[in-house]
Amino acid sequence: MQDLLAMLGFVGLVAIGLGVMLLVQRAQAAAPDWASVPILLSLPAIALVGWWLWRRRARAVDGAWLLADADLPLAEQTNAPLRKAYASPDRRFVAVTGANEVRMSIWLESLSLYDVVRNRQALDLPHPWTVSGVAWDADNHLHFSAESYPDRRGSVDVELDSHAGLALLQVRGAATTVVMANTTRALNRYNRRGSFSRLRSRFIAADPYASRRRLQKRRGHGAAMRGP
Repeated sequence: MQDLLAMLGFVGLVAIGLGVMLLVQRAQAAAPDWASVPILLSLPAIALVGWWLWRRRARAVDGAWLLADADLPLAEQTNAPLRKAYASPDRRFVAVTGANEVRMSIWLESLSLYDVVRNRQALDLPHPWTVSGVAWDADNHLHFSAESYPDRRGSVDVELDSHAGLALLQVRGAATTVVMANTTRALNRYNRRGSFSRLRSRFIAADPYASRRRLQKRRGHGAAMRGP
């Protein structure tokens, strides 16, 4: 959303500049050169395409290099031990953590997730969030705990289903599923408000994990009823 607003703002400035140019031209000449109008009107479209290409290039990553680096032992990876890379079992995604010192002897572990097939960043979880327990499971789901600094709400358990583009967020028995691209914004809103119930509906995704949680709950209840 921020990128879209910035893009629209840029195009708006171009349009304002064109309008000023046309007004000046009209004031200086009784018969403006209307042949130049189509060229002037095409400039916002050109600016829009240029912005899109620039953003696309800025977000591109070298997926092959990330995957090769993740294949190395953690101690031998680039910028170790401050940076760690974890490849998914199917080698489609690479999670990268980076340690940043925010105050003396206080380090935060930021997290970024990359799609090494499309050479794109899929998720970025920067300061004030710090992660721990980063690990992939056999289903190619990424698990970690996220905690803000300074700590206001406690840690949130996160499970990313990268292929489905979904994120399961759990804290103190409450859980919600959001679109993975909205994970950082959902966590920020939770950190400010202390509840997932106030998330905007556009953040929320259909919950494919609900049936699994109900099954686990029934199994746990059955085990408690049966006893040892």
